Amino acid sequence: MKNEQVNGTRRGETVVSVVQRGYYSPIILRTTGYNNELPRVIPPMTVFVSFIRAFLAHLCFRELEVQDDYRPVLPTGQCALQVYPAITVTVFVLLNRCKMTIDLYYLPASAPCRCKMTIDLYYQPHSAPCRSIMLLAKAIGVELNLKKTSILDGEHLKPEFLKMNPQHCIPTLDDNGFILWESRAILAYLQSQYGKHESLYPKDPKKRAVVDQRLYFDMGTLYANIAAYYYPTIFQKIPGSPKDLKKLEEAFTFLENFLTFSAWVAGDRITIADYAVITSVSTAEVLGFPVNNYHKVNRYLSKARKEMAGHEEINHAGCLAFKKIMDSGRASFDRR
Repeated sequence: MKNEQVNGTRRGETVVSVVQRGYYSPIILRTTGYNNELPRVIPPMTVFVSFIRAFLAHLCFRELEVQDDYRPVLPTGQCALQVYPAITVTVFVLLNRCKMTIDLYYLPASAPCRCKMTIDLYYQPHSAPCRSIMLLAKAIGVELNLKKTSILDGEHLKPEFLKMNPQHCIPTLDDNGFILWESRAILAYLQSQYGKHESLYPKDPKKRAVVDQRLYFDMGTLYANIAAYYYPTIFQKIPGSPKDLKKLEEAFTFLENFLTFSAWVAGDRITIADYAVITSVSTAEVLGFPVNNYHKVNRYLSKARKEMAGHEEINHAGCLAFKKIMDSGRASFDRR
């Protein structure tokens, strides 16, 4: 075999070329050759020889220094044959000339898989936790199959949903049979599974611990108090209590302190915690909470609007949808 670019292949010769292409820069080993020694009427023998050629090409790949950083992936849109545990090949056989080309695809191990796989997200657009996942997915290039699920209409209590998620809550993620709920766990999973930039969820234990703390702060303090104050208006048609408003103000004071020494909530670089916190903050703002009284939080929100991909069409649009529901609840108790 010759390790060179294929410009033309002579009878009886096999050439291996290394090609880089695509958004994730997969390495493609391409072997092209003529099997003039084979009878044209024996396709099984032709395919068998293609297996041998694929294996030899894989051995050729092992000479590349980057081999340990790449994984084999299944090419799409072509007939694929699994011929060896470590390789996936594509075989093209032109029987009239006994010519065959074999492609071995190797994707960088650090890159998310962009194969056409279905990742379903059961969600509601006005839900802050759902919006956090949609924002992160857009940031890391993960395509979600969005399945709107109305809690007000009881769609989360249908038998098929309960079978998938006995806790019957949204958001719920279905990644090709792997089911996960709780938005902050989903954020961590998506970044760990598909994200390319470690800074979004650092591997350093101390840095990750700060990100986790901010996620828990959002879940147990910030978003929890937003829900405690505003949700009664939606579900019970009554105004929030002054006691719950005081707790919400205290939560924003904590957040103001977090932002004293950093631009983002867990440091100077954006992390998955920001996607959770910012959807909570923007929800509170659109519902009438005076975010501008907290100068650092207000600056943080303005920064996110400018720098977070999809903020306008995903987050702000969802906030407006939530406000519409809230206004409907307020109108109900105003008429009493």
